[in-house]
Amino acid sequence: MKMFDLISGWGRSIWPTACCTLFVCLLLAGCEKHVKWQEEVKLSTGEIIVIDRDVKHAGGGAAWPQGQGSIPREHLIRFRYPAQTGPLIEWRSTKLSPATYAELPLVLDVGANNTWIIFTHFWEKGCRVYVKYLFQNGAWNEIPLSEDIETHSTNLFLAAGGVRRDGLISLAEKAKENSSPGYTPDYKQVGPKRKTCGY
Repeated sequence: MKMFDLISGWGRSIWPTACCTLFVCLLLAGCEKHVKWQEEVKLSTGEIIVIDRDVKHAGGGAAWPQGQGSIPREHLIRFRYPAQTGPLIEWRSTKLSPATYAELPLVLDVGANNTWIIFTHFWEKGCRVYVKYLFQNGAWNEIPLSEDIETHSTNLFLAAGGVRRDGLISLAEKAKENSSPGYTPDYKQVGPKRKTCGY
């Protein structure tokens, strides 16, 4: 009897804690999402390629009062070049703003000798900063930028992960979204300055 009472008492004490823990986990999971899509990208060479995009959101941060809601914590780009037969090239964001937003990729392009380039937009201490990555020897490396940089029109989808989307985002759909007045000029174009502070 004593053993039964002990087990029964333990069950009564652990269940409220377990249920509360499960409820909190479900709430947090509800604020997390994983958004994937494909999009057409027009390179400066005129060639159009299709890339896979992936955005992982996490709950909390400064997105909402009291840390509710979710914000993009990681951006991922994957593609093969040449399409179908080329090696898989993958880029992952590495920088987080003070409010823990992941850097936003704006431009994917190919330079001399099929060298791939990505430019991102990043908030740092109240300033808008552009970051350049270069794909060399199978790895992405951050390349220091001077204060004056060459301009590049944004060719990646700006509504990255905001809404779940199905299928392929065409160049026309992307142009319509990216031309929205809701995006400030520093999102629609990289440069001409590496950093802009204030508004």
